[in-house]
Amino acid sequence: MSYTKQDILTQLDQCTEAYMFPMFSNGFVYPIASRFTAYRDEKRWALIIEIVGFISLKGKGHKGIRNGLYVYGNCLDVPPGINNDNYISFTSDSEEGPAFEENYQEHLHEEVNTMLIRGHKVRLPKDPEFYEAKKMELDAPPKIMIWEFLRGIRSEVKHLYYATEEELRERIPKDLPRILLVDEWRHNNLDRGEYPSDIETFPMVADVLVAGDPALYKPTLRSNSYWMNWPEGGAKG
Repeated sequence: MSYTKQDILTQLDQCTEAYMFPMFSNGFVYPIASRFTAYRDEKRWALIIEIVGFISLKGKGHKGIRNGLYVYGNCLDVPPGINNDNYISFTSDSEEGPAFEENYQEHLHEEVNTMLIRGHKVRLPKDPEFYEAKKMELDAPPKIMIWEFLRGIRSEVKHLYYATEEELRERIPKDLPRILLVDEWRHNNLDRGEYPSDIETFPMVADVLVAGDPALYKPTLRSNSYWMNWPEGGAKG
């Protein structure tokens, strides 16, 4: 083997120290959906963590809706972590008109009922009861904020939020086999001083990568990657 469990965890911890590892509590990102994918062979490993959110620092409207890809491994062409090339936009207006009101571009347009997600037309639900049924508390009812809308329809269309296989392969070797795909996990909370090596998730992922055995990923702790577990996310937006 050309890498060890400690090699993997050291890289993840060092990136966390440099704020190059996902923080679900980021005050400028409203978290919406997430997943990670692990790849390996005997000499190479890679891990891509996708954080879909509304990023207020990236702009308003569609500009703020991004999938940020955090990429790690020993076979990368760029330093591990995230850079400006790793933010993917995936929404746009339909032929009906602007999905978001035009002044501040923070909430759904009252007179437009559809938008596009990766070219697929989706409905813009504006009835507060739709969100109440999903146990969501709206920030400024009857207005529906962008992140509230994306969270509200998440269960139906989240597969469209994530990167395509081609987009993932642009960032790692195309021939590197995939071994693990996870969309719910226990994530470290850096606000509490937790690093990836401190919780069971990433040591287990490292075990999978080193041994080449996905059965070694057997989480025992409750997942916390769902957006409702991180009320601090987007609080500064």
